[in-house]
Amino acid sequence: MLVYETSGSTPVKSGSYMVVDANTATAGTIGGGAVEHLAVQEAKALWAHGGGPVRRHYDLTPGAAELGMVCGGDIDVEFEVRK
Repeated sequence: MLVYETSGSTPVKSGSYMVVDANTATAGTIGGGAVEHLAVQEAKALWAHGGGPVRRHYDLTPGAAELGMVCGGDIDVEFEVRK
């Protein structure tokens, strides 16, 4: 997966990437935390059902302050399955 666009305060910037294999082993990071968890779940679904490229938008604002997180922007991630 590739971070293709960000806005506001985000843990990584555009161009960051992460690889997830069929067993959900990972290399790299797209920021950790909740957004990375959601992205790995998306990658698992794509592995199971095929598909891609797919772009997803993640809003990091809801609950950020309450969780003590410093980010609160938006991150757009592109997924592509290569078997």
